[in-house]
Amino acid sequence: MGIITSITYQKIKFMNSSILLSVIIPVYNGEKCIGKCLDSILSQDSCDVPFEIIIIDDGSKDKTSEICKNIKNNTITLQPFSKRTPE
Repeated sequence: MGIITSITYQKIKFMNSSILLSVIIPVYNGEKCIGKCLDSILSQDSCDVPFEIIIIDDGSKDKTSEICKNIKNNTITLQPFSKRTPE
């Protein structure tokens, strides 16, 4: 998973109403980089668009979900998901 270091946001208007921007991050065993990824997104100061961050965790066996849960921000939703077969 690559780390997002810079995002340019533009005000999105559709029929005179603002649209919520969704940042969707699929992750599997990403404990080494998910914190930096989320910090990068949350530190964007040029964002005038309301946004949410949705993390799709595909059954990580490391501390990915713990790291996501420990970041105190109401824009983050952790969605457990698994299509992997049990080992």
